[in-house]
Amino acid sequence: MPLMKRILNHILIGLLAFCIYTCMYAIRKPYTAFTYSGFVFLGLPLKAWFVIAQILGYALSKWIGIGFIGSLKKTNRLQVLLILLTVAAFPLLLLPYTGIEVQLLCMFISGFPLGLVYGVVFSWIEGRRFTEFLGAILACTFVFSSGFVKSAALFLSATMGWSEFQTPGYMALIALATAFPMAILINRTSDPDELDIQHRKLRLHADQATRKSIFKDLGFPLVLWIIAYFMLTLIRDLRDNFSAEILKEQGINDPGIFLSLEAPASLILVFLVSLTGIINRHDNAIRVINYLSMTGLLLLLVSTLSFLNGGMYATTWLFMVGLGCYVGYILLNISLFDRVISISGYNANAGFLLYIADAWGYLGSVGITVSRYLLPGPDSWTQWLGYITMASSIVGLMAFIMASFFSSEDLREKQEQLPLSATQ
Repeated sequence: MPLMKRILNHILIGLLAFCIYTCMYAIRKPYTAFTYSGFVFLGLPLKAWFVIAQILGYALSKWIGIGFIGSLKKTNRLQVLLILLTVAAFPLLLLPYTGIEVQLLCMFISGFPLGLVYGVVFSWIEGRRFTEFLGAILACTFVFSSGFVKSAALFLSATMGWSEFQTPGYMALIALATAFPMAILINRTSDPDELDIQHRKLRLHADQATRKSIFKDLGFPLVLWIIAYFMLTLIRDLRDNFSAEILKEQGINDPGIFLSLEAPASLILVFLVSLTGIINRHDNAIRVINYLSMTGLLLLLVSTLSFLNGGMYATTWLFMVGLGCYVGYILLNISLFDRVISISGYNANAGFLLYIADAWGYLGSVGITVSRYLLPGPDSWTQWLGYITMASSIVGLMAFIMASFFSSEDLREKQEQLPLSATQ
């Protein structure tokens, strides 16, 4: 394929992946812009129940996705993606017309297919020499789209007169209509070429035996990276799901605040993730990812200590928490697991590693949300996020340090076993 055509193909894949995953966020996240004040069920606020119900569905799909995404074939991924988005959207239309029990069931049903969308979209991106560049574009959705969707939800609710129960369903329909043509287009883009395969391995569906072999080869470092990812997910989800409550506690009610918190971080993260893509040797790239992730966790610790001691504004702190958390979270998602597969010697996809990490991460997210109401602790979401951020940052930092130490020699040896063409 000519160079210019290859470049345009990759840019198109990145942009389409960004749009599709933004549509996923437009189905998943609009309700988090609202607080649902005054609605209580079994002693807990309705907003907390919505978060728990959706994350339970999301977490369950991550466990199923370990095998499902790992064995996903390219021939049917378009149909799978369209079905997942459709099944996720329509339960939200029932929210204004049902009781709380059915609303919770709708949130659970909607969350379940959404948990599989990332693995399907990532299958168009992984296994390329430009995976980090494409992943950087996709990674913007983790940060930018969450803020954009929440700001859009508040704007549409105010201008269109939609209630907090109507807005999620109507936005889901808009997202669905937008995602369908984008999905059809991305399915028509070119697969990885021969140079991609030489550098990143041929990506095939991985059976159970292959998945076990990969995990066995790098078992301990993988466990440590998953522990770090678990901690980063706790911080990310608390900040993302309850930022409306935190801002309300600080007396901030600007609908555009969500977007202003996330947009600058998106640009920084695109640069950092893309930077790892220029590193040819996979062992060196993994080492750099470890160092960058540690730096992000240190930023979390310092900014949180400063905020809790009155040395930082709430909005600045929320920005720092987002930036510091997403550095490691996105690099693990987009680059590290893809590099591990590239250096492993197996022709498997990286999706199952992502889903092992995600499954544990979202299970922990449910636990932290429930603990906020069942265990003694701070009364405010602001303090809760602060304490969880400090504890999770320390554990995550230790996990990255140990993973870097225990994996360095093994990864170097695996790198030396690769053919020269794989690192050029």
